[in-house]
Amino acid sequence: MATWYLGLDVGTAYTKLVGLDNRLAPILVKSLPTPGAGLGDGEAPTVDAEQVVRALEAASPQSLPQTRIATCLHSRFVTSILVSLPHMPKKELVAAAVYEARRTMIPTPGPQALFECQVLEDTTDGQPKLELLVIKTERQGLDERLNPFKDAGIVPAVITISSLALLRALAPEDRRRDSLGIVHLGARTLEVVAAKRGKQRFFRSVNLGCREMSVEIANALRMAEPEAEQLLMTTGIPEPPAPVRQAIQPFLERIVTEIRRSLTFYRQESGERVETFFFSGG
Repeated sequence: MATWYLGLDVGTAYTKLVGLDNRLAPILVKSLPTPGAGLGDGEAPTVDAEQVVRALEAASPQSLPQTRIATCLHSRFVTSILVSLPHMPKKELVAAAVYEARRTMIPTPGPQALFECQVLEDTTDGQPKLELLVIKTERQGLDERLNPFKDAGIVPAVITISSLALLRALAPEDRRRDSLGIVHLGARTLEVVAAKRGKQRFFRSVNLGCREMSVEIANALRMAEPEAEQLLMTTGIPEPPAPVRQAIQPFLERIVTEIRRSLTFYRQESGERVETFFFSGG
């Protein structure tokens, strides 16, 4: 029986599915409303696993038992930190990196925090050192993402975080030697990612998304929010002095401010300037 692959992105407004067969040809591209799409800031979007299974069965029922699912945790439920440590055996290196992360991360990791480490590069600052990216999430958030799948009888084969998924999807191989940035605007969040030589070095998530544009347009033009969203999707962002542009101009200025703030912090911490940008979202 042929294996096929499913990428599953659970956003705050929509759950996006992309299915590929064993030749990596697309056989399913679908968007489903995320349960609890009206959730507040800081709340994790949930996944309707039964709805996902129905979509899979409709696309290729014979392949469902062999489907390998990849999903991601949203970056606003993940914390990262750069750690510089001397060379040491791998086991001790990971333990030391986690110790430093627990000591310096804000907010302080909980007792059931989970950590992953990635060596970024060798550095020389008086003595040879390794620079590591340490990523932390809480077990509760991971369980909330996985439990609906377990209840539906399936378990994701790959779990990553959204900033790393964006980097792999958007940064072509010929750009991976550059210092590059990704700006992703979702329904409720803005993500800014910085990478060097194909490895993530910084990410930041801000509670600021496309839904706010729809709300501002709806208020200014006295229409329902779904109509405002459709208008924005149909016409895009017009040039001034169009009424739609006037309504969302303060929002656009906030977006620019948050991007600048993120990149300024990254430059101050790393000494690196971002050379190339990729923009995504919608």
